[in-house]
Amino acid sequence: MSERTVMRLSFRRILLPFFLVLLGVQPAFAFKLLPISRTFTPTGSGATQSYQVVNDSNERLAVQVSIVQRQMDLAGKESYKPADEDFLVYPPQILLEPQKTQTVRVTWL
Repeated sequence: MSERTVMRLSFRRILLPFFLVLLGVQPAFAFKLLPISRTFTPTGSGATQSYQVVNDSNERLAVQVSIVQRQMDLAGKESYKPADEDFLVYPPQILLEPQKTQTVRVTWL
């Protein structure tokens, strides 16, 4: 048996159980943020927007809301920097009971 054949068989022994484990893993989405996107205006009624944080799980959920500015370079690499000085989030931390919803208000300062 060649070294290449032995290597293929070894990878199959390792990868097959790994993929079988992954098939049994289901993603757990602990909460939803509705709506996903909002358009803010610098002044007036559009400067404050409301979001709903929905806990659709059967467990208590702790959520901390933060705002970041997303930037992307020419190669497509993303970077984030805090935007806390530009926005006020209330409440910034939530302890959400199972199957409950909390409103979060965000204001552009």
